[in-house]
Amino acid sequence: MSVEEENCSKSKNERSVAWTDSTGTTHYYYQRPLLKVCSFILIQEMCERLAFYGIMPTLKQFLKKKYGFEGTESNSFVMLFNGICFMCAFLSAILADTVLGIYRTILVFSAVYMAGLALLCVSAINGIDQLWMVYLSLFGLLSVGAGGIKSCISVLGGQQYSPVDQKEQLTTFFTLFYASINVGAMVGGFTVPIVIQETGDNYFIGYLIPAIAFAVATVVLVLGSKRYILLKPQGSAVMEILRVIGAGTKKMSLNACRKSRGVLRKKDKMPSVMIRFAVGYCFGVLANLCALGVELLVKDVEAGTVSIWLQVPQFAFVAFGEIFIFSTSYEVAFTKSPEALKAVASATNLVGFAIAGFTGSALFQVCSPWLKGNHYDYYFALFTGICAIFAILSVVLNKHFNGVFAQAEEYQKNALLRASESVKPEDLTTDVTLVA
Repeated sequence: MSVEEENCSKSKNERSVAWTDSTGTTHYYYQRPLLKVCSFILIQEMCERLAFYGIMPTLKQFLKKKYGFEGTESNSFVMLFNGICFMCAFLSAILADTVLGIYRTILVFSAVYMAGLALLCVSAINGIDQLWMVYLSLFGLLSVGAGGIKSCISVLGGQQYSPVDQKEQLTTFFTLFYASINVGAMVGGFTVPIVIQETGDNYFIGYLIPAIAFAVATVVLVLGSKRYILLKPQGSAVMEILRVIGAGTKKMSLNACRKSRGVLRKKDKMPSVMIRFAVGYCFGVLANLCALGVELLVKDVEAGTVSIWLQVPQFAFVAFGEIFIFSTSYEVAFTKSPEALKAVASATNLVGFAIAGFTGSALFQVCSPWLKGNHYDYYFALFTGICAIFAILSVVLNKHFNGVFAQAEEYQKNALLRASESVKPEDLTTDVTLVA
């Protein structure tokens, strides 16, 4: 047997999990998709988040020092930028589900993203004071590019698992996906500000790091392209959304199912979705209470005597809360949506982030008298109350959503059964690229 034949045989053995979609196309999945395929996607997400969060911590100071923005104005600007990013996720979701497919959509919006990073770098060069570049890069190219990738990249990862035989592995993937977001955010959030500070507020050099990181992210994504399972667009997502909205208005229910694995889930003790959300919001309450306590302490003692380490608990609680809320929301958006609307469902999930960005921007304006009057304690108390309200709502709605998900699981099983029965053997085609 030749080397080429051996490699082909080995690749076939690795791709031994088969699944036929509703179009009659058979896809062959890796036995270990997390290592063989999703590692490329996780690295891409980590580098992309490094780029995004490398910019975010310094953006307010950049706007203040270079372009003369005031404090509340720069805060509102940044939160508005965040909101636009997540709202733009719908644009790419529609393109992905109807025309381009997930992978091609990511590549298109990656090009837009890269152009935005390049323009932001140019706007940061000393001697160039062109505010239009900042507006175009942030509110135009970067928001569209980042939002466009955001709604698709998690879906691409989820599609590397067989929806029948490997769906229990999805929780692990989405947990690691969220972990990669945080690793990238930490590296970018620490590295870029330090570089800018060490270079004497040279934002051009600092913003080169996010640009290089995103270039690496795109290269890594392309390197894994031959391994990806690429599902074809399933038709008009917009029409499907309208049908879902209409059905939802009448029945107020979701059609979906979820099954995953883990220590608690194996013992049948996995908390429900809404309880996980409630736990996350409780951590949010603790984080804001810690911040409130530190703020009150700062007011009562001499300036410069409060240790910076007192901020660690609040950030730790934020991290714990995000694990319960964000990783769960990514999992729900993928597992509880029709096959033809995975990207749109992911974009819908991101609308929550957009609403948070817009709401935060509005609250900064409303609470600006508190902030200018050095009453950040009022601000933290407000957010403590908001998190507490949503924690209570999550518990109250838990029973309702448990019933919805139970009905949805049965519906999803029936839908898969109908799809398999509608596919004739003579209609089956094979759509797979084998790699050594």
